[in-house]
Amino acid sequence: MPKEQREKYDKERMSRDQRNEFILWALILGSGSLLSVAVSSDKAAIAAGVIWLVVFFRGVHLDEEKAFGKYKIK
Repeated sequence: MPKEQREKYDKERMSRDQRNEFILWALILGSGSLLSVAVSSDKAAIAAGVIWLVVFFRGVHLDEEKAFGKYKIK
């Protein structure tokens, strides 16, 4: 994306949303690993991986407007 276009987006809000997304990912994967150790089964880790994949692909957009549209400065 050209620099002129990047100035039209709220970078602070993007950063906050990305931070929250990473925290959610860490919680999902961390809880899966802790449950896997506590239960001595890989099923919890696999379930956490599947949940993470669903959350990840729900947030990924190939269309630039769909991905960044909510961050446009009005």
